This record gives sequence, C-alpha cells and structure tokens, in this order.
Amino acid sequence: MKKIFLRPRNRQKTSYYKRASQEFYLCSFNRVLTGRCHSGDENGKTWFEDAELEAVDESGNPVSGVIRVSSEEWSEWTKESSGQGFDALNNRVLVGREHKGDENGLTRYATAIVRFNDNNCMTADRVSSDSIKESKGIWCCSDSERVMTGRHHTGDENGSTYYNYSKLYSLEPSTEPAPKGTIIVPDKRTQSESMKESKSSFLCPSNMVLTGRLHSGDENGNTIYEYASLKAISASGEVITDADITVQNVTWVEYKKESTGEGYDAPYGKVIVGRKHSGDENGSTAYAIGDVFYNGHPTFISGYHVSAPKKESDGIWFKTNDYYVITARHHYGDENGTTYYGLGMIVCDEPTKPDERIVLHVKMHSEDPYFPMNPVDYIHLSRLRRHVKGGTDYGYNKITNTFVKGDSHSSEYYDIPLGVIMNQHTPYGKYELMNLRPHDPNSFGKGEVFLQPDDHLTGDSDPNYRVPCIVHYANEKTISYWFFFGYDYAKDVTGIVSGSHQGDWECVTVSLDGNGKITGASLSCHSGANSHPANELEIVHGKKDELTVYCAKGSHAFYNKPGTYSTVNVLGVTLSHDHADNMGYDWVATNCVVSLTNPSQVWKYFAGAWGEVGEQNMTTGPLGPWQKCGELEIMSKSHNNPTIKSLIQEDQVLLVIDDEKEKVEESKKESLGGECSVSNHKNTQILYTYSHDGDENGTTTYYFASLKAVDINGNEDCNNITVEDLEWTEWHKQSESQDFFMTTEMQGKNSYSRIITGREHKGDENGMTRYQTGLLKYKGKLVKVIPYPNADMCVYSSHKIMVYPKQNLVIIGIKHSGDENGITTYCQGYIVADK
Repeated sequence: MKKIFLRPRNRQKTSYYKRASQEFYLCSFNRVLTGRCHSGDENGKTWFEDAELEAVDESGNPVSGVIRVSSEEWSEWTKESSGQGFDALNNRVLVGREHKGDENGLTRYATAIVRFNDNNCMTADRVSSDSIKESKGIWCCSDSERVMTGRHHTGDENGSTYYNYSKLYSLEPSTEPAPKGTIIVPDKRTQSESMKESKSSFLCPSNMVLTGRLHSGDENGNTIYEYASLKAISASGEVITDADITVQNVTWVEYKKESTGEGYDAPYGKVIVGRKHSGDENGSTAYAIGDVFYNGHPTFISGYHVSAPKKESDGIWFKTNDYYVITARHHYGDENGTTYYGLGMIVCDEPTKPDERIVLHVKMHSEDPYFPMNPVDYIHLSRLRRHVKGGTDYGYNKITNTFVKGDSHSSEYYDIPLGVIMNQHTPYGKYELMNLRPHDPNSFGKGEVFLQPDDHLTGDSDPNYRVPCIVHYANEKTISYWFFFGYDYAKDVTGIVSGSHQGDWECVTVSLDGNGKITGASLSCHSGANSHPANELEIVHGKKDELTVYCAKGSHAFYNKPGTYSTVNVLGVTLSHDHADNMGYDWVATNCVVSLTNPSQVWKYFAGAWGEVGEQNMTTGPLGPWQKCGELEIMSKSHNNPTIKSLIQEDQVLLVIDDEKEKVEESKKESLGGECSVSNHKNTQILYTYSHDGDENGTTTYYFASLKAVDINGNEDCNNITVEDLEWTEWHKQSESQDFFMTTEMQGKNSYSRIITGREHKGDENGMTRYQTGLLKYKGKLVKVIPYPNADMCVYSSHKIMVYPKQNLVIIGIKHSGDENGITTYCQGYIVADK
C-alpha cells in the first residue's frame, strides 16, 4: 500500500514573544506547530515555530496534491503543572496553545486535521524530545520528518517539559479485504514513561493499542503502560506483510468514579488506546478508544474474556498474551482493591452468531449498576471454595491442586482451570442427580462447594454482541434462554432477611408454534416464574419474532411490561417491590448465543453455588442451568449403563424401552389418590418413571412407555410383548417404605417376571402407597427380571427431579423413607427373554 508522507517546510519562528502568563498562539492558514521555546517564569517569554507541509513519497520524492489544515478545535482546560500533559488524537496535529496564569494556571491546545487530496492523514512513529527545564530558554523543534503532536510539563518554571513529534501520512487505501481467518495481534511492544497515577494521562502513538499496565502504591504511586503496534496473521500462521493496519476514530470517553467497580467496557469491536486519571480512588477516569481497520476494512473482536483479578497496588505487570489486546478495565475500592482487565482478539471475520429462531431484547433498568456477564468470566474472578458447616472453609490452590483450609486471597486461589471447575459435582452413580450446593434441599451434603469473587461484580456495562446468552432447546418448540449476573441486589425489608446474593441465573423460556411464531413465554421471577400468553407480551412480528422483556432493578427478575411489582407480602401487606422501566440499556441477548449442550461449555457441570454461602438457601449463590434444565437427568441415562452383550446370550433378547414411541404422561395431586396405570393408556406396557414436586399437595407426574426386544446383534422386535394379570400390592405407609417396593422382592409365584405398571398414593408422607404390577411375556413365555443395583439412583423426592432408567434397563422398584424431603431410591434392572 502506497504511503504519502507530509513533512514540514518553510519553518518560521515568531519574531515577537508571548508573555507566558497571557500566552495565546494559533498557527496561520495551512500551517502546523513544529517547535517552541520558553525563558523564565510565567512573566518570561515564549516563542513558537510553525511550518507549511509538503508531500513526498516513501523515497522522499515530491508528490503533487492539495494539502489542507482544517477542522481546528480546542481541548479542555487543564492545570499546567498537573503533569497530565496533552497528546493529540492520531488523526490530529497541534496548531496552537493558550495559557493563563502561572504553573497553577490553565492550559489548552488547538488541534487540526490534515487532509491530502481530501483524504484524512494519520500520525505515526511518535518520538519524544529530551526532557528540558522549562525556564532555560531552550528551543525544542521537530526533525525534518515530523510535526508536533504533544507536550507534557510537570511543576513550575523549574519543572521538566518534553514534546512529542510524529510523522504525518496519507494512504492510497487498498480495497483488498483480509483473507478468511485472518487475525490481528500485537507486534512490537513498548513501555511508556513512569507517571504519577493521580495526574496520569497516556495515549498510544498512532496505530498502536494498549496491551499492559503496571501500578504500584496509592494515587501517588507510579503507573506505566505497555502498548504495541499490530500485525496481521493469516489462517496458516504467516505474517501478511503488505497489510495496512490502522487505528482510527480515536475518541476520549469520560468514565465515572474510579472505585465503584462499574469499570469501563469499550463498545463491541473497539479497543482501548489510552487512559487518564486524576485524584485518588474517588477521582475520575477517562479512556480513549478506537477502531482497528485492515486495508480500510473494519475488524471485529472475538473471544472476549477477563483476566484474573489482581491487587491494584501490587506493582506487578499485567500484560496480554500474544493474541489479545485490552478492551476493558474494572476497579473496586482503593489501592488495596481489586482490578481486572477485559481482553479480546481482533479478527477480520464476523465472530458472533445470532439465534436462528427469535430476537430477544432484555431491557435493563436505567438505574441498575449490575449488568450481565459471561459465566466463565465469573469463574476467572472467583475462588473455588469448599464449605464446612460450622467450621473454616477450604480454598482450592491451583499450584498444589488441593483444597487448603483457610481464607487465602493469594493469586493461586483465583482463575481456577475449567477442568477443575467441571469436576465439582457428585460422582457418576447412585447420587449423581444430587448437587453440591450449600443449603440446597437436593444437596448430597458432603463436599459442598461454591464460587466466591471478592466483590459484588457489576458485569459488562455494554454486553451486546459480547456477553453470551446460554440457549437450551428442550425440543423444536420450547427454547430456554439463560442469563448470568454477577450480583443480585435485593432491598432489605424490615424484619426479613435480605435476599441479596452473589451470582444470579435468570431464564426466559419461549414457546413457538409450527411456524416459529411465539405463542407464550415463561419469565423467571425470584424463586419461580410467571407464564404469559403471546397477547400479554411485547412481540414485533417479522422475519423472526422479536420479544422484549424487562429486567427489574437489582433483583433481575423478568417482567412482561415496565412497572412496579410487589414481591414480598406479609398478611396482605406489601413490604417490597420490583421496579422495571423502558429507559435503560437494550441488550439484544440473542445476538450472541452459546448452546448449553455444546461440549466446549464444560463450566456447566459445576454443581455447587455460583456465589458465596449465605445464612440460608435464598441468600446463597444459585445452581447453574445444567442442574435445572433436565440435561443432567438425560446425561445420567448413559452412566453405568451395561451393554446388551454383557446382559444376554446369543439365544436371548433384552426387553428395553422403545424410545421411538412417544411416552404417555399423566399427572395427579399426590394426596388425592387415584390410580395411575398402563390400563389407562393404550399401547403402553410399563411405568417408565415418575417425578414429584412439593409436599403432599404437590403434583406427581407419571410417564408410561412401550417395550421392544433387542438381540445381541441389534435386531429389534416391537411385537410379541404382552403384559397380563395386572394386580395391586397391599397398601404401605409411604414414610416407612425404605424396603418397599421392588418387584423381584415380591412374595408369590412368578415375581421375577413382574414389572411395575402403576402407582397410587393417598395423603401426606404418613399416607398410604401401593403399586400395580403386571406379568410380562415375550412370545407367550415369561420373561426374567434381574436387579442391576449398580444403576440404582437416589433423589430427594420433592424437587421434581426426573430419574430416567439407564438405556438398557428399566425401573423395577421404588423405595422411600421420610416425608417429602426424604430420599427416594429408584431401583433398576434388566429384562431377559428367550428368543
């Protein structure tokens, strides 16, 4: 790509001086600053040098064209002695300066855009002059190739001053886009000068980006930045030498109070190229951001994630790796607080994949400081802890790969590998449907774990295209969208424990018709969900239906409309409300979706609490979506599942559930009684499974299925299977059923040929239960039912957990002890018949 350089010529120094305390200078038409000299204090003298510009090619040969210096604008006033200095943006040069008063007075600078043949010019190859004593009367002028683009001064007239100079160039842009798979990565890295944090200001030279930062001490400590040029790498790993990588549209963005933790997240696709801060942790911070272009083509950011947390004042460098640049920074508290950085990879291909079914808008509350975040980022920022009831918790040390007693905040306790996180669940087997979450009614009770960040994480303030929405397809017509927030804030209610907790999983489940149109949605709301038909929802119909839901301030409960909703009622008196409005951030959540069933999402297996342990269940971090959506139960079907060849001989067949035939569902209120049996459902032969939700007033749902015969070679027979002689057992007290019921333990003839075909219960846990069984035959001959205890499964019965039989087994017994919070054991076995 051909570059045209614009260099100074016909330099002129002012023949008259400006009194420093009343200094005002602006270059005349089509001229730029190249030098300055000052002698004495604020009552001393100041001179300026400016120049015209001429165009030359890369060999120094003159090039004809029209050069214009235009679009002059003045910077904000800053205190002269602050040390913050000033650097023009990478598409501007200095053309003037104004100062009022002594070193405590105010200074501002005039900058302009240079155009060659109507193309905007950029600056590059910045160099700094030697640092000089301001009052010495020393001229500082650019070399023959550069113009003035910055000035930095500290202290009074005896303080130090240095100038920045840059080359100015125009491109004849190539129209060639990047080859597919091209990425743009840091190239040559450079460190800035050390600067006092409370008066710091840094802007990368043209076409460079931030890649690191070091700070030590408090606001009076020193800060150093690392920045890098960029290079393009092809999909095959080779450097693309003729690519022109530029950083354009550089702008400063004012940011809030430094210590709040809200941080700054550059908008999607932008990189951070500068930062300035004044004062202590309560002072203000601003960031400079820009767009990266490849031969004039815009690029994108992929692989957004955050660094491990670090102590702000530790004096240890944070640097990106070879592929990432800085896109965000968050800080909590003072110099002893936590800092972490957001990172991204610059890519030339659009990386995000929107959901194919619908568009889902999540309207944040306009005053909510807690935004959604990537659940993997939450893991990076947390410690993995093992809970000890009434004792001292343990923390996982990734160096020793062990849990260590105590509350250490050393770096080896953060950013635990996902391979460790994914293994924090009950072992596959009898108890795998239980979890490891403290205070959870379905907890295994041993080895409970939780993720604990140091702060109430505020998330990503600009999540569009960046924070993933976790999608789960229950079937073609039922889709759940899961969202994660780092903190759930619940306002304290007098006399009631606050429901605030770290970690917050929310969900919108959408129902679709055969044409992909939304027919209704279920919106998570505190511990439950509210269901709405389509006519109660805000839906815009188009190529894809667009649904808007409203996220309540702090609690992140979802509502179908903006408004105020009661959440805590005691004796008919409302004590707390949720507030949702339509004036906040519009997060188009489905613009970046990740499938929950994607094998790469290994964090989902974590079965502990996403957040610290509170005093009770509601104030402890929640379980993740894998433990709530039914996939865990489905996955368990394949664990400890014996092969057909291990169960039968050549002359035998195995009778298994026929999954190609639809299962029949029947629900009843547990305490009311009423028979649920295959005799109520044509073409079914066995009670497949059942689940229960709540106490005796809850609902029990039964599923009935058909059987098929399979031989050792995989040949199937869906006929010749009959169930005869249906009979009910005696009634038995439910809470004392730990040894009841199992078909193979029945008294009487042919008990090893009977299967469960129905169930009935009356009353509460002290009520009575009985089971129906049937005599199973294949080709008119009795089968044999054989227990397979290695596949037995245990659950707490009141939590609507579905226990599926293993793929080659069936449920042959159900044993229970205690009330609705007691444990139910689903006994499994296999059915063998002669050919």
